[in-house]
Amino acid sequence: MTFPSRLNFFFINTISLGPLAYKTNNRSASISLIFLEIVGDDSPTINTIHCADDDSFLTYLGAEDSYLPKTIPSDMSTLLNEANFDLNIGTSEDPRIIKVGQSLNPQELGDFTTFLSKHCQAFAWSYEDMPGLDPDIVVHNIVTLPNIKPVKQKLRKMHPRVALLVKEELQHLLSANFIQSIYYPQWVSNIVPMTKATGKIRICTDFRDLNLACPKDDFPLPNIDQLVDLTAGHEMLSLMDGFSGYNQILITPEDQHKTSFITPWGTFCYHVMPFGLKNAGATYQRAMTYIFHDLLHKTVEDYVDDLLGKSKRHQDHLFILAHLFERLIHFCLRLNPSKCVFGVLTSKLLGFIISIRGIEAFDDLKAYLLSPPVLTPPREGEPFYLYISVTDHALGAMISHRDTCGKEQAVYYISRTLHEYETCYSEAEKMCCALFFATSKLRHYLLNHKTYIVTSVNPLKTIHAKPYHNDRITRWLMLMTEFDLEFILKKSIKGQVIADQLADAPLLDTQDPLAQFPDEYIQQIDFGLSPFKVKLFFDGSKCQQGGGAGFVMIPPWGTPIPVAHKLNFECTNNMAEYEALVLGLQNAINLGARHIDIFGDSELIVNQVTGVYQCKNDILQKYHDIVLAQLQSFDKFTIQAIPRTTNRFADTMASLASLIPPFTEDSRLYVAVQ
Repeated sequence: MTFPSRLNFFFINTISLGPLAYKTNNRSASISLIFLEIVGDDSPTINTIHCADDDSFLTYLGAEDSYLPKTIPSDMSTLLNEANFDLNIGTSEDPRIIKVGQSLNPQELGDFTTFLSKHCQAFAWSYEDMPGLDPDIVVHNIVTLPNIKPVKQKLRKMHPRVALLVKEELQHLLSANFIQSIYYPQWVSNIVPMTKATGKIRICTDFRDLNLACPKDDFPLPNIDQLVDLTAGHEMLSLMDGFSGYNQILITPEDQHKTSFITPWGTFCYHVMPFGLKNAGATYQRAMTYIFHDLLHKTVEDYVDDLLGKSKRHQDHLFILAHLFERLIHFCLRLNPSKCVFGVLTSKLLGFIISIRGIEAFDDLKAYLLSPPVLTPPREGEPFYLYISVTDHALGAMISHRDTCGKEQAVYYISRTLHEYETCYSEAEKMCCALFFATSKLRHYLLNHKTYIVTSVNPLKTIHAKPYHNDRITRWLMLMTEFDLEFILKKSIKGQVIADQLADAPLLDTQDPLAQFPDEYIQQIDFGLSPFKVKLFFDGSKCQQGGGAGFVMIPPWGTPIPVAHKLNFECTNNMAEYEALVLGLQNAINLGARHIDIFGDSELIVNQVTGVYQCKNDILQKYHDIVLAQLQSFDKFTIQAIPRTTNRFADTMASLASLIPPFTEDSRLYVAVQ
């Protein structure tokens, strides 16, 4: 089995995905609900930073932080592989819920209850329970480049209802001593209100300008592959998450003014390290390394604000957790109980399922790739969807239909290489060639079904736009008239990738396509097309050099068809006008139009055709009768008089025809219209 050389993965930010950064070919795309924009080569990284006390995440652009992983890690506290049991270590009036693994036996469950109740001060259920890390251990410094001037952003407008919610959140931050009022700051950033699931507002700050002025802190994050390898094979795991992680670290007093942000209720700055700062991840990782340096890679693993305790045996797990909780309490580091789970046998860690069996990764993806879709038979009455694709040397096509559940299923795949002379076709002709190849090969499928052609280029327009065709186009047109084809314009087509793959890996086919329909099998050539509407502009001209008739026909595909006709007989101007109308109507009939809108600048001719004026001239009466007979060939027609300035194109054709000298019936004059 051959797989495509490139696989594109798309991620939708519907739930928390943890701290991550996407980088693809030096271009990144924001999937957050906050900053909806593409970051170019100047800012190649998008950092997704975990926000305060919730499962949602905020994307900050411009914070090129190498301390965020370049793969797809998942939040260790939320993406778990087994069911959990809610354990209340509080009271019925003041419940304090902590999750533990459901696989624990009664004895282990009792031991975990006693242990967690004893160490409940390691958890924070509100901001008031979070004292913060000791400044002697770690503080966050905001170093800015001296050659970059401070930026003061102007206050962005917001809805009054949102402004009231922002005020409420500001009061919470002030009461928790996270922020304070500030006057005359040099740096001012805007806030980005983000709605929580509870309907409240989380205040996030747009630090893009400040991040651009900060040099990078080179403190490294743990290697993800090493972290996963060191975790696999352990019998019991416990996953923990810091409460409002970054906010547990203080900012140096001299740098607090740089975190200033503006709101409708005033200007404030942070006491604690907020989310979104460029080097916040490095500072937090430095603190965690200091606290757990002798336990890391032995019984504890850490990734920024995510902690993992591990043990080879069940009976050793609480002993390991005792050492870990001792450090948490000693250094005033607090955990978020809603994002912790203790005593599980299997967990999903950084995109990998970890258990005592080892590492399992991308099992669903591998199963899908090893189970290609089976071709399904067509369903009576269901339309087909035809995808076609061409390359410089090959073409491919696929037909599909929708099953009873509305899911698109493949019916047939075809492909072949292009002959040497076919490689010289234009891109439009190649697409028409692919369409003809698909309809001829799949005739037994398409003949009794309506078929929607799903491409970004319309091959039918290319075929129908020309009033005269060469032999090749004529054959294609003739053979495809028996099919019920309709074009669907789609700029982004998921099913198109299969047709593209067929064109990239074609089957060798040396048979000349013209041999597939020899002339002896052709009994009738019918150029009848589906009913369509055209516009006809006509005009006549008479001068000393003779008369001329001109018309311009505009078919539904939009390409005008101008015609200039020399009148080699004596005529009046009104006769020339009628000649132009008769010639234009006959061409519309030959083209297969069923509806026609006629426009001319001769009020006499228009009013005679509509019956407003009587036709008293015998010669004009003959023209009048011919026009009325021609109009019977149309299902619907309109005719109206327009100013000469609006009819300049047809007038130019008529004047050109009248000025040229008479020529014989066998001679032709080719005019290039530019």
